[in-house]
Amino acid sequence: MNLLVRALPVFFVGGLVANSQATLDPFASAFGDFNAMVFSNLNGNSGDTEGRLGVGGNMTTTVNSYSVGDRATPDNTKNSLVVGGTLSTVNNWQVFNGNARYGVAGTNLPSMQAGFNIQQQTNVFDFASAKAQLQGLSTMIGGWTANGTGGLQFSTYTLNGTDAVCNVFDVNAADWAAASDHQIHAPAGSTVVVNFHGASISMSNGMFADAGIYNAGTRESSILFNFADATTVNITNMALLGSVLAPNANLTITGGSINGLAAVDSATQLNGGEFHNYGWTGAVPEPGTVLGIGLGLVALVCRRKKRF
Repeated sequence: MNLLVRALPVFFVGGLVANSQATLDPFASAFGDFNAMVFSNLNGNSGDTEGRLGVGGNMTTTVNSYSVGDRATPDNTKNSLVVGGTLSTVNNWQVFNGNARYGVAGTNLPSMQAGFNIQQQTNVFDFASAKAQLQGLSTMIGGWTANGTGGLQFSTYTLNGTDAVCNVFDVNAADWAAASDHQIHAPAGSTVVVNFHGASISMSNGMFADAGIYNAGTRESSILFNFADATTVNITNMALLGSVLAPNANLTITGGSINGLAAVDSATQLNGGEFHNYGWTGAVPEPGTVLGIGLGLVALVCRRKKRF
């Protein structure tokens, strides 16, 4: 998960110099091995996190069916669960394929898969630095110029992109919420970035992505949903097919799932709302290397990079 460094020239975009020498997986350098990262508190009333989970504040679960890490790669040198504050759970849920750490206190701790351990340990992960980095990244991506089109017709919101490398969309939150069906169409092998604008985002019902995106098994791992302005994101009864970057938002996921990586400020999981471990295979410019960005630069720097 090292930076993908490319010796690219200096570009002039809108009168600003844009030096795109480094691109990165938007999650890797700040995200480590986590499937989901919650910077403050997580309340798990149901559901699970299939990969590794990081919680900067307190984690509370109120059901005995919760689980973490069941689809992570087994590794006794890694933590499947890291909680910076208090871990307060209902017995009989389990952490798989890695260790667990909590910073302040633990109550009714989850059971551990054989070969792994749970311990109190402080300063395991720097959540504050990760949040600051991802906030900057989200803001930068939110300022990209769209090169794809989209809109609401009847009850369907459709996004159409034609760029073979990277397709960027701007979406109005109110229009998206008014739709009961959401579709993304883009060329096979391309990366898709969807920028939502608005403080409060609501999504419900189905999500569809054109099979053309699913080249060579990339599927959801080629799509990024960026919520740079959002303080509230509600996902209800739908599979959101992609990774979520919402470092300032309180996420409530009621039923359904996020099929990718997720970075949010706080989270509540209700009625089976889950984080699914699909990973991410795209790349974006490293913060600090781009002073200005336009369509040509987006196409150039939105290179693909295998995360797993």
